Amino acid sequence: MAKKDKPNEARRLAVRARVYRSMALLFVVVGILIFANLYTNKIQGNFLRAIQDPFVITIFLFPFIPAAFLSWMASIYEKKYDKYMSKKK
Repeated sequence: MAKKDKPNEARRLAVRARVYRSMALLFVVVGILIFANLYTNKIQGNFLRAIQDPFVITIFLFPFIPAAFLSWMASIYEKKYDKYMSKKK
């Protein structure tokens, strides 16, 4: 952050946090749909096979990686927003 406070800094941080959080939720929904598709196509009711094969577990977790990353980015901007607002008071 610059030494001088920008007038719209709090708003910019809050908007970025909301956008990242919204995108994370969107990716969670897409991840659930991809997971359901992979589960019905690959496992076909044999749950024990999925637990024993690490490659299958990796494939099931892969659609959720973008959501986890975006959620992490949102938490960073939320912390910056909270820090900025506590500094302003």
